[in-house]
Amino acid sequence: MTSYRIRHIASMILALAVVMPLSFIIVSCDSTCDDNRNTLPLAGFYAMVEGKMQSVSVDSLQIVGLGAPGDSILSDMHSMASTVHLPFRIDQDETAYDFIARKDKNTSIHDKVIFRYSRVPQFVSQECGVSYRFNINQISWEGAFIDSVTCPKGYIDNHPLENIHIYFHVTK
Repeated sequence: MTSYRIRHIASMILALAVVMPLSFIIVSCDSTCDDNRNTLPLAGFYAMVEGKMQSVSVDSLQIVGLGAPGDSILSDMHSMASTVHLPFRIDQDETAYDFIARKDKNTSIHDKVIFRYSRVPQFVSQECGVSYRFNINQISWEGAFIDSVTCPKGYIDNHPLENIHIYFHVTK
């Protein structure tokens, strides 16, 4: 064999040696977006009980998304809840919720919580597309039974964890 053919065959073998492992890496990285979740804020409920902050379950609480199509109900009054997902609007920099607590059979009280944020689209991959990060600028609330609302990290991304804390007044 001529030296040209030997070099040509050696080049082909070297190219295959480089390309084959890369093709396995590319195929193994092609995901079905299982790890990419939509940015869906998860709020946990808390209260100061006997001088200690504790997770609480709230009974007879209805949560309504204000300004959402049909003012969507996120939680109904017929269940106990210690957490709730509070989806944010991606077409605006503000999302508001009405928290409704039943005081007695005929009376309910309303607290309003407003989240103001900036939306930052983040490219995940060609297959998975874009997710949003919400940088919290301000949280305001008004009413009688919510004591305070915080976002401990200051932002909400697509990691599945509790990223909003809602603190309730405890009545005995």
